[in-house]
Amino acid sequence: LLMLNNHSTFIQNAYKFLVISLLLISCSTNREVKPSKKEVLSNDTCGDNSNLSGDKRFLTISARHHAKVLSRCFQNFMRFETNKKQTIKTCNLLTVQRSGRVSYAYTRGYKGTIIPKDLRMCMEQDFWKMQFKGLQLKKGYTIRFPVSFQSK
Repeated sequence: LLMLNNHSTFIQNAYKFLVISLLLISCSTNREVKPSKKEVLSNDTCGDNSNLSGDKRFLTISARHHAKVLSRCFQNFMRFETNKKQTIKTCNLLTVQRSGRVSYAYTRGYKGTIIPKDLRMCMEQDFWKMQFKGLQLKKGYTIRFPVSFQSK
């Protein structure tokens, strides 16, 4: 009976050692961060439409037209600002599926400038609501285009 008790204690200690070793090894290994395959916005350009063709060009034009509703976000933002004379330039990235549904939306300041978080979130929410099914796209596209707001 004593030998059986010693054997079970040895197994328990070995099991604890194994579990702790695995936890330490998993926490200490370096994990390589791989960049996303999504298109990254560069700081110097934001949607040069001159070399676009077909569906992508019409989608970009349509998105810029739809973006006029975003003025509501800017007006709401300006209501709480003390400086009533502002110009905000943004660069927007949209991924639109073949069905016309927006599957990815990202807004940042133009050329790396910082835009207020509440304005950015309002714009991104409105981009998610947009529909482009009337364009009858042949495939999904990722487009990039600027939007500017100015108050006087």
